[in-house]
Amino acid sequence: VSDVEAVCRSEAQRVLTHLRGNRKFGSLSRGWRELPEGSPIRQLSEWRCGSQASPAALLEPVLRIVRSPEFAGPSTYVALEAAHAVLAALCESLPASAVDAATAGILAEVSNAVCECVFEETHAQMDEAAAMQMIAVLGLCTTAPVGADAAAFPAVDRARAFAKVLSLWEHYRQTHVLRAFAQSTLQRMLDAACADLFAHSEFLRFVLSRMLAEVEQGIPVERTVLYLRCLQRLTTHPAARQWSVAQSPQARLFQEVVPMVLLRISDKLGTNITVLSLLLPIVNRICWLCVDHWVQAAGAGENGHTSCLGALQVEALLSSVYLRILTQAAAPLQSNDSTGLSMTLEEGSELLVVLLEGLSDLLEVDTVRTVWLSFDADWRRPALLEQVIQCIADLFRDTPSTERQLPAHIVHLSTTVLSRVVAAFDASAAPAAGASVNTIESAAEMELVRQQWRRRETVLEFMAKLEESPKKARAALEKSGLMDFVPLPAPPCGTSSSSSPGEGAPEEWVAKLTWVFRCLNHVVPYAAMGEFFGQPKDDSKQAFAAFVETFDMGAANLDEALREFLQAFRLPGEAQQIDRVLQAFGETYYRKHIEYCQSSDQQGAGFLKSADAAYTLAFSCIMLNVDQHNPKLKKRMVLNDFLRNNRSCNEGEDYPKEVLTEIFENLRTNEIKTPSSGSLMESVSPARIQDFMHLIRKGYRDNALASLRDTPSAYVRGFLERMGERVRTALEYALAMDVGANSDALQGLEQLWHLTLRHKSPEADSVAEGLFFFGTEVFHETQRAVAVGRAAACLRALFRTALGCVEGMSTRQLHMMVYLTVQFALYGFLDRTLPPNEPKIAKLLRIPSLVVDPPTGAVYNFLRKISTAPFKMLSYAEDTGSSAAPAPSPRPVPTSSPPGSASEAETAAAQSPQDSDPSPARD
Repeated sequence: VSDVEAVCRSEAQRVLTHLRGNRKFGSLSRGWRELPEGSPIRQLSEWRCGSQASPAALLEPVLRIVRSPEFAGPSTYVALEAAHAVLAALCESLPASAVDAATAGILAEVSNAVCECVFEETHAQMDEAAAMQMIAVLGLCTTAPVGADAAAFPAVDRARAFAKVLSLWEHYRQTHVLRAFAQSTLQRMLDAACADLFAHSEFLRFVLSRMLAEVEQGIPVERTVLYLRCLQRLTTHPAARQWSVAQSPQARLFQEVVPMVLLRISDKLGTNITVLSLLLPIVNRICWLCVDHWVQAAGAGENGHTSCLGALQVEALLSSVYLRILTQAAAPLQSNDSTGLSMTLEEGSELLVVLLEGLSDLLEVDTVRTVWLSFDADWRRPALLEQVIQCIADLFRDTPSTERQLPAHIVHLSTTVLSRVVAAFDASAAPAAGASVNTIESAAEMELVRQQWRRRETVLEFMAKLEESPKKARAALEKSGLMDFVPLPAPPCGTSSSSSPGEGAPEEWVAKLTWVFRCLNHVVPYAAMGEFFGQPKDDSKQAFAAFVETFDMGAANLDEALREFLQAFRLPGEAQQIDRVLQAFGETYYRKHIEYCQSSDQQGAGFLKSADAAYTLAFSCIMLNVDQHNPKLKKRMVLNDFLRNNRSCNEGEDYPKEVLTEIFENLRTNEIKTPSSGSLMESVSPARIQDFMHLIRKGYRDNALASLRDTPSAYVRGFLERMGERVRTALEYALAMDVGANSDALQGLEQLWHLTLRHKSPEADSVAEGLFFFGTEVFHETQRAVAVGRAAACLRALFRTALGCVEGMSTRQLHMMVYLTVQFALYGFLDRTLPPNEPKIAKLLRIPSLVVDPPTGAVYNFLRKISTAPFKMLSYAEDTGSSAAPAPSPRPVPTSSPPGSASEAETAAAQSPQDSDPSPARD
């Protein structure tokens, strides 16, 4: 007897014993041959007495019990447990790593039977046990490796199993153990699909499409959390890295659908703290996959695949998730009036904590460099890193709302993010000590970086003029200077090279303006675009014809093509302008749709009879969309009204009823919404991502990430020139709030000073002054112990950095360091030379923290006068032509100081005659 047969006989005996104990089905008054032919007891008894005890024959009566609603939970549980044991024995008995076609067929049959399982609920605990056993059987069926025999267990059946587990998870809300087991099973289903994406791509497509559809319709938070846990496992699977960069239709699930689900969840429930805490790690994972691919490609001297994960996904996720929610969460902390805000101060603070934690994880060295090189240093894309830093710097902005200080945890996390950004550039290759960076090559590189910024400013100026006067778009383009550096793009592959049939290639200004509208979407004013396209002038007609040609709409249904089309600009307001726009759309869609049908051997599949028929149906779709989603309308159109309105509009014939029905349902359940601008910080629809990916695959839009292992010095100095002051100011504000120096603000300032010294940035003096200001607190008269700790840490940072970069320090920085050195030297000198009959002063000077007691103020004022000597001695360095240059005066004491402050004591001491003679210092 084989192992499988032994298991089958054992399970058959158990099921028979259970059924005979059931009064409804078991009776000893009749033999099993006297029972009806469909009786499970008779079938199981015949199987036990038969000569061939095959597993498939045993599973037939067992699955009959599973499918039948006559059996209660205990009987169903026993049958499911038997099926699970038989399947496990079957899978374990196969020598190969994948089951054969026959076993795959058995798995599919069992899975379908469990999906059809309905039992009478009589006992709560046994019913839950039966439900858990159903989940276990479905998990076993769908996770068994089928290899080349995947057709025996089709994707439709796997999708049914996934949906069944979801329904059980939804039904048993109060059973936490069952829900946890269901979640684990769903993740294992995705694991099995990821292991062989080619075989299970359709199953994954169904799962992700289901998630996306449910998110669009609105789902509870708990279901969103479940989906995010599944997506987390999907993106962290070891095979995810391979499929995220593969060139295949199956790989598009990772490259398009997964980011799209995340974007839609962010748009719907991104401000929920539970959802956001699960969403951000998945977003970070996808960004890391993008960066890793391009970093490895750059390291190997290869060009990455532009159609894989790249700039589009990074821009969409950072803009729509991090920047959008960060702006919303920071609003309550920056405003004294909470009226009109979407969240309270407490909710905004909690979201900020989660967002800053996510950013501190995301901003690894390679990520920071890649984002800076690919976005901030590229005029074609938004300055993402600059926007992130600006959002954090705004938290410390000196506004009336900052009278209420930021929570300490937010201050600490903000400084961690800024410090990680600085550290990423500080870890870059730098010139050797003493080497000059003002070489011809470095100056040329820096000029290229500044050129990118000038071009970005030129683009913004053009967009401002376009928004001011849309009708003069061509004149504004030619005067702006964009024509000098905007590339002349080739038409996307698969589209006509002409702006309309029978004409030649579009003019240069038309091609470049079209490229600007399609590829610089983050700064394009959509309303001005629509206004320009709707004009009756020839310039508008030519530009719009070339614009429409860039869309891939031949294979799409008309409503889908229209939805994607209206994601790229906003329809004008006047009826005549809308009519002109839709006429051009109808002509292009009809031509491309017919071409697609002919090229794909679908003769006659195109139901449209003419371009006018396409235009009429497109206009009808716009009217239906307004009718279904305008809140002011009380009576809405129904399907029969829509069918009647479009009767005989297809060159005297009717449109196919099934086409109109599908269009009606699509528009009724999913409104066509046009964003107000092209920025991806707004809501990002699936149609918009599909449109961008089409442009990328056809070579019209660049998706590459610029990544270098050793960031050139010019890019580092460009970062310091562009954002050094903002980073320094934010870190100084944070250090001022952090009296104990417990945050990363001091570390960030030290790294920033080190970075500015290495690359000879003018910002070095300002950073050193900030550290000097906090460091001199040790010499103040009244300081708390924690403030002295911050001052001491700043002094250590100053001297630690100065020792390593003294040759690159400016005269101003040397003055500050000499000032501090003399202060320390004077304390030690006086401590050793004071006569023993002055114990009070000696006691003050022996304090380790170097704090002077407030009652006198004389010693501090005395040292302050003497400490001007170093400035006089080094002042000649500022003017080598004169050795008698006047010494810079010390900072003046404020005229009005609060009572008891150090400044007041200094003023009183300065006016005291007994302390005006500095002779003790000469002694």
